[in-house]
Amino acid sequence: MNIEFGQLIINHPERAKRATRIFVSKSFPERERILGKIFGIVEIETDSPDKRKYQIIDDIINNLENSFYYHEALGDNPADLDANEIDPEVILEDTLKKTNEKIINMVQGGAIYLPTEKLHFIFGVIKDENLFFTNFGQMQAFLIFGSKNNDLKIIDIIGKRDDSSRPAEPSRGPIKFFSNIISGKLNSGNSILFTTDSLLDFLSSDRLKKTISMESARSAADDFRQILLKVTPYVTFASIILKLNNEKIVIPVQEITEPQNSIQGLISTEERTKSFLIPSLKSALLKNLISTKNYIKKFSAETKQKIKENRNEKILSQKPIEKDIESAEIETDKKAFLASYKERLDHLFKKKIDNDPPTDLPAQKDNTEKLSPFFKRKTTAIRHYLVSLKTKRSNAIKNFIHRIADNIDDRIGRLYKSFSNWPKSSRILFVASIIITLIFVQSLVYLDQQKEKKSSTIFFNQTADEIKKNLDEAEAGIIYNDEDTAKKILAKTQALLAVLPQVNKQEKTAYNELNKRFLAQLQNLKKIINIEEPSQIVNFQTLAAENSDIKIKGLININNKLYAWSDDKKTVYEIDPDKKEITEVASLNQSEPNLNLGLAIDSSSIVFIKANQSLTKLDLNTKTFSALELPLVNNAEIKDLAIYNNRLYSLDPRNNQIYRYTKTPTGYSRGAAWVKERNINLSDSVSLAIDTNIYVAKSDGSILKFNSGYASNLNTDNIDPLLKQPTKIFASTDSNFLYILDPGNKRLIVTTKDGKLKNQYYSDQFDDLNDFVVIEKEKKIYLFNGTKIFGIIASHL
Repeated sequence: MNIEFGQLIINHPERAKRATRIFVSKSFPERERILGKIFGIVEIETDSPDKRKYQIIDDIINNLENSFYYHEALGDNPADLDANEIDPEVILEDTLKKTNEKIINMVQGGAIYLPTEKLHFIFGVIKDENLFFTNFGQMQAFLIFGSKNNDLKIIDIIGKRDDSSRPAEPSRGPIKFFSNIISGKLNSGNSILFTTDSLLDFLSSDRLKKTISMESARSAADDFRQILLKVTPYVTFASIILKLNNEKIVIPVQEITEPQNSIQGLISTEERTKSFLIPSLKSALLKNLISTKNYIKKFSAETKQKIKENRNEKILSQKPIEKDIESAEIETDKKAFLASYKERLDHLFKKKIDNDPPTDLPAQKDNTEKLSPFFKRKTTAIRHYLVSLKTKRSNAIKNFIHRIADNIDDRIGRLYKSFSNWPKSSRILFVASIIITLIFVQSLVYLDQQKEKKSSTIFFNQTADEIKKNLDEAEAGIIYNDEDTAKKILAKTQALLAVLPQVNKQEKTAYNELNKRFLAQLQNLKKIINIEEPSQIVNFQTLAAENSDIKIKGLININNKLYAWSDDKKTVYEIDPDKKEITEVASLNQSEPNLNLGLAIDSSSIVFIKANQSLTKLDLNTKTFSALELPLVNNAEIKDLAIYNNRLYSLDPRNNQIYRYTKTPTGYSRGAAWVKERNINLSDSVSLAIDTNIYVAKSDGSILKFNSGYASNLNTDNIDPLLKQPTKIFASTDSNFLYILDPGNKRLIVTTKDGKLKNQYYSDQFDDLNDFVVIEKEKKIYLFNGTKIFGIIASHL
């Protein structure tokens, strides 16, 4: 594959305060065939223009090139070497180590003075599509590629580095400039930009990705040079564009304007708009208000005295009338009360007492019959008095409210009449001033709302841009297998998504798109393979009678044929995955105990543990069952079986042990305890698997790894979400992987044998997982779910 380089260097040694060099090797064509092409950028900050720093840079570059292309691994005749036998990454790592030692000797020997905070570089090697590079200081590297939607993406490969990542000064300890090598494989259509950090201050990422993707590497570098030559000579630029020759990604050509495409441009535009809009509106309103104020002053002097006189006359004439009405009402109330009270007294102190209550009082239950006549009279009198007092107070409150309402109505009437007496011009002016005031207040409210709306829009755009940047960086971390960094970035992204506004339709649409990208990357990071429509091989429900169910217990693979057995029917079935057919193999008598566990012990035999813990064997050739001896310890509970080197192993949680059985002519010998570790708890264990070690899955999600009878915990913390009550674990000497069935999370997990996550096969249709079979040679996995068997592709192989 042809690699094209574009180089950009703008440096003014007489003025610039940075000494900068770029290089792409051209002098070693035969050795480049084996090791690839080495390139780099070196920059040293200086207090003033200093040409001596260029000599230091040239020495570093020459030492690096010679150490790399004349490495002892190439020998004297590199033409005789096979390019596939040499690893450029190993050679680069050793070269960097030697270069680091030479720089240390130069610094500590006093030959040069080189503070680490003033040195910045990036060195790399490209061979075919394989890229290896290391960086130090404030250098940047960007990957430019087209997404699935033909959208251009630009992602930061290195990410931000703070000063804490720099090595210590020479006086504090040894300097280590080359701490790590980043490696990756470039796909067709990918481009890489290595640059000093000054480039991003003058060119936007949008212009960078469009120019580099649409033009050749040399043309893109020339375009950038023409733009940056206009910048002050005190700024230095150095960039290397690395591009694979392929078809260009065609995108619509649009005018690129730097300030308007940035958030700073948006803020400045808003400020300019605000500065023009608000003063003009205020001026108009103030002008109208001043005019209104002059008119009001003009007529107020003429009418003020008249209004005051009218008001005083009406108040003076009204007060005696109000006082007479109030006095008359009080006198009437008093007379009515005294008359009513006198009537009640006359009624109460009659010689003949009438027990019925007065007709003008509310009817109430009379409880005075059992009292003496004296107390009867007193109690009745008190009751009547309280009722009359309550009625009087209620009437007084009503009258008070009516008087207030009448007073308000009267005052409004007087004001309206007074307003009617104003000159017509004054009334028009007064109404106009009120309208203008309302408009002014409404305008202020509107401006405040617009300001708040713009602030909300700015916040949304800033947050959305930060989310997009995080998603790009997380994608780069996933591509380059930096999963820890990707996890941290996605955690920050999730927090930003939580505060991203969703007020209008546009914001909701943008949020949904960003959230979709976030979930896709999260799923990719968790290595989740979402299988929307797993292929159904067979459904055992077709064998059941009408309105009845069939219970299938497990699944076994022998010679690429699947075998399952029914709990209630005591029948073994053969499944042909290619033809998707079910065939009945053999059945036990209905009087026999149910078949629980099954295990293939060779290419033609299956042994079953029955419900009574006895062992029986099914010969697939003769299709007959025969009993086998299996002496068990007292109170045994066989939870799972496995076979290794012709020996049978059983998991016994009740006895907290794994037992090993040796084969005999009539079955198996009495089991021997295999677990040697005393402080081990297998009471909640559910499944075991064997290769050279024994793996035990527990219901709490932990996995134990046994070697020679002693256990250690297998670290599965990198599985996300965590294991939730696994039911089966599988391993074999022919496989490099562990397989763990996790029905609670509808998935089958694949890890390496040291617990590192490889894949998670998930489907919404995995709602009743019971068992599985893996055939790695054919890259197939069969999962037993309810009464169905699904088939999926083992994409991790």
